[in-house]
Amino acid sequence: MRRIVLALGCALAAGGALAGEIVLDAKALYNGFEARRAVLSEDGAKVVLDKRAFTHGKKDKTGRIQTDPVPLVGNNDGIEFALKVHSVAVELASDAPEGSSVKLECRTGDRYFTYDGWSGWEEVAGGKGVLAKTGRYLEARVTMVGKDADKLPYVTSLTIRPETAAAGPAVGAPMPAMKVKLDIQTIVRSPIKFAYERADSPKIKKFGDSNKLAEVVKDGADDFEKLVLLMDWVTASPNERDRAKIPWKGAFPWDIEKVFKLNDDGTRVIYSHCGAYCQVFVTGATALGYHARHVGICGYKNKSHEVPEVWVPDLKRWIFFDPSLSTYYTDKVTEEPLNLMQMHRALTDTFMDEGMKWTMAKSFAGTFKKRMRAIGGNRCAKASKLPNGNPVGIRMGKHIYGKPLDPNYDWGTSHGIVCAGFLQITPRNDFNSKPPQPRGYGAYPTGANGNPFWVDEKTPVLRATKDWYSRVRDFYWTLDQATLQARHRAGHGGLEVEFGNSMPFFKAYKVTVDGAEVAGAANPFTWKLKKGANALTVAPVDEFGRVGIASSIEVEL
Repeated sequence: MRRIVLALGCALAAGGALAGEIVLDAKALYNGFEARRAVLSEDGAKVVLDKRAFTHGKKDKTGRIQTDPVPLVGNNDGIEFALKVHSVAVELASDAPEGSSVKLECRTGDRYFTYDGWSGWEEVAGGKGVLAKTGRYLEARVTMVGKDADKLPYVTSLTIRPETAAAGPAVGAPMPAMKVKLDIQTIVRSPIKFAYERADSPKIKKFGDSNKLAEVVKDGADDFEKLVLLMDWVTASPNERDRAKIPWKGAFPWDIEKVFKLNDDGTRVIYSHCGAYCQVFVTGATALGYHARHVGICGYKNKSHEVPEVWVPDLKRWIFFDPSLSTYYTDKVTEEPLNLMQMHRALTDTFMDEGMKWTMAKSFAGTFKKRMRAIGGNRCAKASKLPNGNPVGIRMGKHIYGKPLDPNYDWGTSHGIVCAGFLQITPRNDFNSKPPQPRGYGAYPTGANGNPFWVDEKTPVLRATKDWYSRVRDFYWTLDQATLQARHRAGHGGLEVEFGNSMPFFKAYKVTVDGAEVAGAANPFTWKLKKGANALTVAPVDEFGRVGIASSIEVEL
């Protein structure tokens, strides 16, 4: 979230123009919207085609980076000036060895959060030139194609030179002095496309209603507590793994009505393995209005585990729950619940000097136990209290797969942190309305091979991996937020406010000005300011009436 307090007083010279130079270095380019099959060099000076493109997946020798929208006009700590862009020159600094290539494309527009009215992608010959189309914002896309894994194309920077002039009829009229406070959600987008299940899809609604899930979670004081209650309810459901009693043959069906049964007497049963517990939890969370996803993880003894992560609105973060064991994990200092990436980093930083591929070695299991105990023990009751013990804490529930859980359960080496080794997201949770893809879990170690797979300096791309990512923003996008971008309106003594959101199944914005709701507020919204205090808040509302996380702006004129 951006929290900014600023004082503004801007006057544009009559007929004057503001021109600036924007330089995106290699780190900025790499950390933009997308960096696919592209890596940042060790010194951070280059974005290089990933040489693993020559050895993994379909051996696609192409890498791509794409920026987030880049504002081309000046601003005073968040409030854009009333300027019009009339010319944009771009220049890419790159190198393409013989047989390889680097291509630059750009597009521009006047909306920050949508592509309404934006130009199409325009190729810039030779990586240098003046764009045919102009707008207040620009996105750049660079495509690198390699020929030789030892001579890779790379990019070092992109320079953007916009020419701007005062916009509106009142050129030279000073903007009134104002004091501004911004409390704005920062939306993180991911190039991974995720297909969300609707809360009102027939099987989801039936599951939530028949199991009275609203009653199950009614004592939760906030979103996180409600999800913990849901997890405990799922874990307490007895497990049936006898193939003769499971109501399907062959691959896992990804169908809540096959993996879960509610008996006439109110008892329930979950058929099959951890993947079924994961699906029941994801289905329940969806029925309650949350967004959850399935993640395949793998570590100890070369065994995979299927678990969910859920976007928790109150915490504004994805959190890892394990409904097979009724556990979640915490930071040992802050006691805040963790996501799988935090678990993974704790594992690799503390125990994995050899890297995650070590978990595949026959000697791993015994060696890891010895190492964990040498560092500080492995059981929750002891390790979580040792300053040099396990790097994470644990909240243990009362059940494991429907049976009572031994409070001395060896979570450190049986599940827990060591499972957060290899991570692979299933990029959809709409299995019940659009079954059954994927039918099974695919090849070792984590799941369906075509799904997004995490790699880092200690976690390699495995032989069968086709689609890998190495930036946290790729795996951890944000949801259920509204945000805004404010711009001066020359000569009008007010602001133009553009709204954006990250809410699945978004329907409308709830806009309030000085505490009063504005029905049918336009986007962008013309905000006429009065002398004294002014306040605007915007929140997203989805098709089911659920209100998301708001952003606000306060102006004292």
